[in-house]
Amino acid sequence: MRVLESHVCGIWRAPSADGVVARHAITGEPVAFVSSAGIDLSAAVTHARDIGGPPLDP
Repeated sequence: MRVLESHVCGIWRAPSADGVVARHAITGEPVAFVSSAGIDLSAAVTHARDIGGPPLDP
């Protein structure tokens, strides 16, 4: 099964062991293992505002 990593604050992060299996919406087959555990969401928002946002501002 595919392990779905998260790209947060410029770094790829593998899910921790306490993630969940994401399933196909129609067949119910396992698609990927995912988790947001251990990701500092406050830091992600700050990074998005400071680094990601300005280049998108017209």
